[in-house]
Amino acid sequence: LIKDFDIFINEFQDILIEKVKSSEEQILKAYVQMAIKAVARQVLTLNFLQNELKIKKQVIQKHLISLISADQLSGKYDPLLGIYYENPEALKELDEKELEVMTKMNFRVHRIIKRLKVFGNQYGSIFAIFSPLLAVVYYLFMLTGQNPGTILISGFFIGVLLFYILFKKRKEDKM
Repeated sequence: LIKDFDIFINEFQDILIEKVKSSEEQILKAYVQMAIKAVARQVLTLNFLQNELKIKKQVIQKHLISLISADQLSGKYDPLLGIYYENPEALKELDEKELEVMTKMNFRVHRIIKRLKVFGNQYGSIFAIFSPLLAVVYYLFMLTGQNPGTILISGFFIGVLLFYILFKKRKEDKM
């Protein structure tokens, strides 16, 4: 009776493992089909899929290859770069540095860095003006014997200047 129960347990575990694999494939297929339409570049990295689905990279890679070979997914998978894409033109649009960053970095971090770069390009000149002003304020603070009034007065002037520059910048952007 115990041997029969052990055989039953082993068969049950095999069935569960097969169902988990099947479920992972179906989840991956549905997520890839949804995400490829939502992403602007129509390129999904293995890191992105791993972070979103919480499945190991090797498992995702194996499932992607099996889904593509079974014609359930219409795209292609590049194992060297770890990228899934449906449109070959989208891969040509990406330069090599960007591909390298995308494969080595988390997708969200890459997106945040890109937004910071755009922000820096827009407001970099403003920051370049304020860094020497803050240095002057610090030295005035030290020269006056660490008088807090120096920081308050300087902070007021810097705040007014910052408000003026940002207001002027937004007014120029609207035109």
